[in-house]
Amino acid sequence: MLLLDHGGAGPSCLSFSPDSRMLAVCDGSRVSVWNHLTGDLLHQPRVRHTVSCLVFTTPRNLVLAGGAISRWTPSRAATPWWSWPMGLTVAAVCASPSGRNLYVAANRHRDDCGMVVRSSSSGSVSRQLFLRGTAVFDATVHAPTNRVAVAASGMLLQWNAMAPKDSLRSWTQRIPADQPSRSSIPSIARLVGDGGGEILGVEREFRSVVYSPDGRLLAAAAGESVEVWDAHDARRFETLAHHDAEVRAVAWSPDGRWLASGGDDETVVLHDVARRRIVARYNWGVGRVRAIAFAPDGMTVAAACDQSVAVWDVEEPSSC
Repeated sequence: MLLLDHGGAGPSCLSFSPDSRMLAVCDGSRVSVWNHLTGDLLHQPRVRHTVSCLVFTTPRNLVLAGGAISRWTPSRAATPWWSWPMGLTVAAVCASPSGRNLYVAANRHRDDCGMVVRSSSSGSVSRQLFLRGTAVFDATVHAPTNRVAVAASGMLLQWNAMAPKDSLRSWTQRIPADQPSRSSIPSIARLVGDGGGEILGVEREFRSVVYSPDGRLLAAAAGESVEVWDAHDARRFETLAHHDAEVRAVAWSPDGRWLASGGDDETVVLHDVARRRIVARYNWGVGRVRAIAFAPDGMTVAAACDQSVAVWDVEEPSSC
């Protein structure tokens, strides 16, 4: 196991390159790119805007997003790509495996949010979704089915980004008095009734969301637990309650075998969802877990914690 000293305010987002050779880390103002196998710091790109999230679109092309969106490669300084209206901040960015499309989720003044699908080559917008009265924390895409899931305050949404505008699903428990009413749901929303529970709102926030590699399951961090949903029929499949504080990050292994979760209890839990058991539990004493990522080759996991980034081989003996 390696501990990478990112420094700054504490790392908040991670992304492995598609060839699993580099690991990029950001904390809002600082970006670092590592050789996670040796622990060597390779690059520290300079960016002129805040960076709240990042993602590799190719082995040598990194997208940096926050107050604006820039692109960086090892041979070239970070360059502005897209600008955003004043007051709009990117909360999550993800890419299709081919790198062809970027899926960008952004907040405006913490009371409105939106999801935009843009071409990585031309920058043109192909689809967009706007919601009022809520804030988005995370987003994930399952490219083969064009499904996008959004974790927001009071809502877990699934959207078919390439389908006609009647394919939005909203899964929640009940409608608190201070949540938006049905009349405020965008006109593109198809309200799910007995197929997936109530329409809007829970009294906790969904902080992180991720599809299983086959797109069949959707895992979401919800309070002190992880909810696993059947992505096809909007049915909650399992609730994993193995944390003692709020869960802030979830990630599937590339083969779909394991689901990792981490949060404010400073612990990463590795779940075998199919067998309904815990595979491993990790705590390195370096603070809360803010983000988790598996390398595409499935050999390595990284966790962004308050004080550093932990990188380890998933085949190591359990530290339960």
